[in-house]
Amino acid sequence: MPAMTAENPLSLPRLPEPVAWIPERKVLTVETAPRWGGGLVERRRDPSDGRIVLVVITDAGREVLRHRAAARVAFVATLIGKLDETGQRALADATPALRHMIDQAAVPAALAAARKATEHLGE
Repeated sequence: MPAMTAENPLSLPRLPEPVAWIPERKVLTVETAPRWGGGLVERRRDPSDGRIVLVVITDAGREVLRHRAAARVAFVATLIGKLDETGQRALADATPALRHMIDQAAVPAALAAARKATEHLGE
């Protein structure tokens, strides 16, 4: 999944897509985000193709991401710190498998498989 950065704005079709998102909802979310999101993202026209709308993270959005990342680190560090030595070793041993689960190349295939497995639920 591509990541949105200041240097890498994303068009609507390239936004990360959680399993539950549908294209119409993505447009609604991006349309309303500047109003309710406190200016965390903004929409801009692609300079190379004015038909394409890019979603660009703002300075305020980057600041929120920095704070959330720091909070996640503190949260996980606290949980790991509560594990005994055996638990910490087990977690360290599982790290390669956990890295694979968040690998940018592995996630799209996993999302596609999840969508396929749940297609019948929408009927």
